[in-house]
Amino acid sequence: MAENSSPKPASCPACDADAMSQWDGLDSWVCDQCSYVISEKKDSPSDDLIENLEDESKNPNTNSPWDEQIAIKDESEANLVDLLSIVEDLAEQAGIPDEITERAAEIATDAWTETFLHGRCKYDTAAAAVYAASRASGSSVPPGQLCDGHEGLEKRSVKATYKALKSTLDLNLSPPTPVEYLHHIISELDLPTDVAESAQEALEKQQPHGGNPVGIAAAAVYLEGPQELTYRDLGTAVDLTKETIWNHASELRSG
Repeated sequence: MAENSSPKPASCPACDADAMSQWDGLDSWVCDQCSYVISEKKDSPSDDLIENLEDESKNPNTNSPWDEQIAIKDESEANLVDLLSIVEDLAEQAGIPDEITERAAEIATDAWTETFLHGRCKYDTAAAAVYAASRASGSSVPPGQLCDGHEGLEKRSVKATYKALKSTLDLNLSPPTPVEYLHHIISELDLPTDVAESAQEALEKQQPHGGNPVGIAAAAVYLEGPQELTYRDLGTAVDLTKETIWNHASELRSG
């Protein structure tokens, strides 16, 4: 995460205290005395709110609506920090380049801004953001790969969250094609780039319709790859059964 770049305020605009704590990862400072969140992107509190805070400082045993607002704001922004941390972890595990990870973080932040997380799992949202960013780059990561090693993630749930995220944020992404998964499969199995080129030529020539695009891409790699490459290897790389890869390879052969 980027460190806080906002300059430290001279004093809290709410209670006039000068003791501040920096909120890492966000352009915000927090007053140590009254917990008011100070951000360059936010307006200063109204006079009424400041008066309420002054009253509270005189009578600390009284719980005001402003206290509740601070608690809600703190929890919400903490959720954003958690969400972005999950995005980074998923992207790193999947071997996704920095520029795609940054785009995934932007999508996740947009989702948080639109209150997309309300009633949804942070892990599903983070995985959906990473998947959306990879799709936008033209080098898609299969959703199953993002779930690998995370007990709280399921491919079906990530796909459903991605569809909802795409609609909510109006992401201009066309339906996935087999070709866009080739780069990830080649990278995952450490195969020569000419295998990807041959597989892409075969797919563009046959233009298969229907079926699982990830499975079709894996089948094309199998047909164009080295002899030692197995259906099991490809199934593991894309989180599909070897039978699924075999079925798609048979269809491509008879194409």
